[in-house]
Amino acid sequence: MARAFGVPWEVHEETRALMAADYARRSPPVEFNAARLRMATLPRGAVPIRCDETSAPGFSMGNVHVMAGVPRIMRSMFEALAPQLPRGRPVLSHTVHADGVYEGLIAEGLAAIQARYPALDIGSYPYYRAPGGGVALVAKGTEAAAVEAAARDIADFLRRLGHEPVEGEPA
Repeated sequence: MARAFGVPWEVHEETRALMAADYARRSPPVEFNAARLRMATLPRGAVPIRCDETSAPGFSMGNVHVMAGVPRIMRSMFEALAPQLPRGRPVLSHTVHADGVYEGLIAEGLAAIQARYPALDIGSYPYYRAPGGGVALVAKGTEAAAVEAAARDIADFLRRLGHEPVEGEPA
């Protein structure tokens, strides 16, 4: 990351002090050795991501956020970081399932529906559930009215093919 941002990789003094104090107060105290010091080394200008799980931080540089790979620690870092992240518009989705329908049968019609809704993403996800397979068709976007209209068009298209769509998640 330091190389990508063109800055040196250096000990972040505040982080070093926090980590050294954390290791010293453990029972028994743990040596703050060179390997642990590496966890206090960040690209110059990085902002530490502190969390409740560890004194070793992740860090942010601009819009790049580096977090631990251990899932519970990464989750804790993300929860600490999330309130600071800019929010976009929520992505909404509507799923229509069609048992006994396969992608090859609907590709052309689905492409035509997608062309009518260029601001949406329309996905086709095949599945197999006893007693057979089918396809889940998902309309996704930020405009609720467009997502619902596309889902209606998908359901109508399936009905024209002789298949009764199932809205949402099937039982």
